[in-house]
Amino acid sequence: MEQNYVAKVLLALAKDENFFSQKNKNFSIGLSENDIKKVKNYCLDNNLIEKNDKNYTISVKGLKLIKNYKDKLRITNIEYLKVEKTPPTLTKAIRALARHLIEDEVLKKDSLEENLKKELLNFRELKKEVENYIYNRKEINLEEYFDEFLSKGLTKSIVSILLLNFLAKYKNEFAFYEKNQFELDFTPLMFDRMVVNPKNFEIKKVVLNSSFLNEKINILKETKKLILKFQSLEKIALKTNFLSPKTLKFKNIVLNAKDPMQLYLRDLEKIFKNKEEFSDSIVELENFYINLIQELEKFVLVEFRTDSLFNLKNRFDRIKQFINNKELLILGNNLVSIERFSTYINQKRVPRDWDDLDISNFKLKTKELAQIFLIIESTIDSSGCAIETVTQNLVNEISKLDRIQKNILLRKVVQID
Repeated sequence: MEQNYVAKVLLALAKDENFFSQKNKNFSIGLSENDIKKVKNYCLDNNLIEKNDKNYTISVKGLKLIKNYKDKLRITNIEYLKVEKTPPTLTKAIRALARHLIEDEVLKKDSLEENLKKELLNFRELKKEVENYIYNRKEINLEEYFDEFLSKGLTKSIVSILLLNFLAKYKNEFAFYEKNQFELDFTPLMFDRMVVNPKNFEIKKVVLNSSFLNEKINILKETKKLILKFQSLEKIALKTNFLSPKTLKFKNIVLNAKDPMQLYLRDLEKIFKNKEEFSDSIVELENFYINLIQELEKFVLVEFRTDSLFNLKNRFDRIKQFINNKELLILGNNLVSIERFSTYINQKRVPRDWDDLDISNFKLKTKELAQIFLIIESTIDSSGCAIETVTQNLVNEISKLDRIQKNILLRKVVQID
């Protein structure tokens, strides 16, 4: 039996004679419920404590053990933190602590994670050392950090919660990079990956306040805002080259930036002369898809010589029995909206996902089908074969009849003749 475990339990019992009867005593002295039970039985077997009814008192032998070990108890309270290989129970608690420190998730009362947070209070000097080590560097690979503090004899779990405490505190002053890729947010899942593969991560201290086009800005905040804006754009807006020269250059620089933190510090001021030009380019990208849809609809209406898709649909219905082109027939069923029309033309690919080649293909295919449609329509009109609305309605009703009903109708028509 670990004598420091025994000393811990005896010291807790000396402070509170009802220690063993407390429901939530686990981890208050850094030991699990099971560990405390084992120590309790050990103390009884070795006459370190005596049982009187439901109460326990420390024997002279037990008091002597406390005296010998009191000064030897480490600063670290939770015994799991002293284990070389992090136990699964501790890993789970560290993840819960990460959610608490990063996302303000409430800690479960008397849980291991709550005691881990209390444990951080015992690490004042270590926290200060970690802060000085990281904060005084412009950038650091986290593998360097782990190597540095593991070499001091600390366990990986202690080094991990010290890092968590620092990053949660200063997350708005550092840029995070995973495999050289800028990350928008520091999250509990990211921290989990940091502990498993620290070599994949770098953190860089950023210049928070700077000027951009003669305006004071928070570089980190504005960079994240810009990236989120680009993530919200339609795919076609990010793929197209049909933009103004400034906006096209702006888009390409942002999409190809190796380090987005340099956009406001260096790159964007090479493109824009003032904030208005910058804002105009943002608006151009935001509105690209809407403007494209309007352009496509206008193109369709011109090619089919109509003023609305509704009227075009009526024209299709009027002559569809004379149309022998399968593509054109199907197209007639997709005149509900320009998006549906466009999706059919480009082989079921929605316009949001198009590129510039898709736009060109759309126009070529639409022009081809429009010419076929207009030829059929003009041929029918010139030959006098166009069916009047009343007659067309009658034909439509007949087509709804089943075979028996159609045969009965045919006999009657023959009898009339």
